[in-house]
Amino acid sequence: HRRAAESVLLALDPDDERWLLEVAYAQSSIGSVHEARGDLEGALAAYRANLEIKERLSAANPADGTRALELAQQHNLVGNVLWRSGDLEGAFEHFETDLSISQRLVDEDPQHAQWLRQLAISHGFLSRVQEHRGEIEAAIFHAEAQRRIADGAARADPSNVSWRYSLASGLGF
Repeated sequence: HRRAAESVLLALDPDDERWLLEVAYAQSSIGSVHEARGDLEGALAAYRANLEIKERLSAANPADGTRALELAQQHNLVGNVLWRSGDLEGAFEHFETDLSISQRLVDEDPQHAQWLRQLAISHGFLSRVQEHRGEIEAAIFHAEAQRRIADGAARADPSNVSWRYSLASGLGF
């Protein structure tokens, strides 16, 4: 049923952003279900299908920060599943892409809380992968960057419970 619905939506207009987003969100939900069931292959397939759409939407409007953030987050999801599957190299590549996109967003708007949060998350995942690869200095660099971003954001907005909780809980985002 899902593939039929996707086909109908995209047949109406394959470039319609609304339809593409609906298909992407459906793929994300399907990936989440597969991941919750422990089916990492199924999750990876769905997340990669979502990633293809997010890449297309982001390329169509490179100045749209929301689309760039969604693309960064999708790279993070794919990287996380690859990491859990034991593919540290693949995970590292996706986390690096996430970091690159997130850093660009923060460079454009250094006070934007969502951009900062995603950048901190990116550094955290890179730190963990590099630690597992035995790249301790690089892991420390990313862990310290994550802490600096979260600490700066918490100081800038002391009322933001999410940042304060993340700092208190060891940056578990």
